[in-house]
Amino acid sequence: LQKDSQRIFDLPETCQKCIKELDNVVKSAKEIVHATLEKFGGSIITYHDLIEIESSVEENGEIWVLTSALELEDDDLKEVVRHNFRKKIKYVYLIPKEEKILQTQMIDLAKDWQKDCDLSAEDARKQIKCLLVPKHFAYMTVIIYNPYKKSPVVLVKFPVNRIYEKKKYPLIYRVDTEPKEAQKVFLDSMHDLINDNRICSQVEELTINSPDYSQGS
Repeated sequence: LQKDSQRIFDLPETCQKCIKELDNVVKSAKEIVHATLEKFGGSIITYHDLIEIESSVEENGEIWVLTSALELEDDDLKEVVRHNFRKKIKYVYLIPKEEKILQTQMIDLAKDWQKDCDLSAEDARKQIKCLLVPKHFAYMTVIIYNPYKKSPVVLVKFPVNRIYEKKKYPLIYRVDTEPKEAQKVFLDSMHDLINDNRICSQVEELTINSPDYSQGS
């Protein structure tokens, strides 16, 4: 520490000033992070928590997923999702209509789910639905569990970037149930996109041709 301090003092005065200002910024940032975690820390959850929440959805439940990436479906949540389809849980995905590759991935995933879970073509159509929405709607991932129940769970997963990888900095926020308006804004917004009487004319359903494996297709 003495050597580091001596090196700083050996620098020109302008450099010393910049280092002191940077040090003050770092201290302020730490204070802000501490205050934020103190207030909202209980709402920050991990990927393990997310898996537990998704596993706890009851039979015939429903899950809405607004996302611009299908990163977890064939990774962390692979077995959970398949188990949920066997529990007759319905998944409704909303993905950007501008992302053609993502749409192909969604179709392939849906067909894998149907085959792996032994779903009939009719069950697959009921349980797997995907809507294409304008890209600006899906700038982060929002997952809603049991949207029609009295106490739904709303999670907001912020984008992963090259600096903060998911295992180091997951940033999944569980929206509190109080005040009710906090969850309501997410529920109403996604319902407006999913509802058959939707107000946005730019939303359309992705065609997923579910094969009938019972007929040897």
